[in-house]
Amino acid sequence: MDAHGKRRHKLTTMHLAARLVRSGTSLAFGGLLYQNKPVAFVHALVRCEVGGLHLMPPAASSYDVDLLVGAGLATAVSCPAVYFEDLGLAPRFRKAAETRTIAVWEVDEAAMIGGLLATLANAPYIPICSVDGSQVADESPQIVRIEDGEGGFWAARPIAPDVAVVHAQYGDVYGNVVHRGATYADVLLAKAARVTIVTVDEVETERALSSDDGITIPAHFVDAIVEAPEGALPCSSHGCYSADHPRLAEYVRLAAHDDEFAKYLTTLRDRPLP
Repeated sequence: MDAHGKRRHKLTTMHLAARLVRSGTSLAFGGLLYQNKPVAFVHALVRCEVGGLHLMPPAASSYDVDLLVGAGLATAVSCPAVYFEDLGLAPRFRKAAETRTIAVWEVDEAAMIGGLLATLANAPYIPICSVDGSQVADESPQIVRIEDGEGGFWAARPIAPDVAVVHAQYGDVYGNVVHRGATYADVLLAKAARVTIVTVDEVETERALSSDDGITIPAHFVDAIVEAPEGALPCSSHGCYSADHPRLAEYVRLAAHDDEFAKYLTTLRDRPLP
């Protein structure tokens, strides 16, 4: 609502939305692996060359993280996994991790989700049991040991990304969002982040969504919404289109070679911002 009690329009362009991400931002993407990834927004960041990013998607990721790491725009990654499912490992992320040109913070999905829940609950931590017996807890600044006099337990520290970006299928000009499939951690991200940007395949401009539309993220959690038809390609958008496996396979092939990947980036940067 604005000062006059009217609902505020939050529809903006990809260019203006990308400007909400500054150098040094902690940035979280929604979706899972190939599913519901805000790829058009990631491309916008590459064209704007916004660097120094700490990427912290709460679920396993693929093209989004690999591309930003390969473009030299990320200095740290906190992510349960980065890979391309049946296509193999993430070439640029793997090389950066092996050469230690980025900081990789060990973490699992339970610790990331627990951290978001701790933020929402305004709690100092959320207990987790997923790291018992593993080395993840020893390596991750996100996980802390709580001693309670009865043997203690592992817990996740709060996480509040500076910016969260999620992709959904449908929204309105006020920022109400509808997922046509799984929401993964998107709702938690929208609530916990300091700034939330949503890209959608289609914006309904003639009317506001009603509760009958199954709103998954209400407008008051959204700072900006961008219409991006096919904005998740080459990843998928539930109920709209599947992942383009040939394009993903071609990316993995190119990303495995420095010269080929450099050409890929040049082509991407030469495209105009919408």
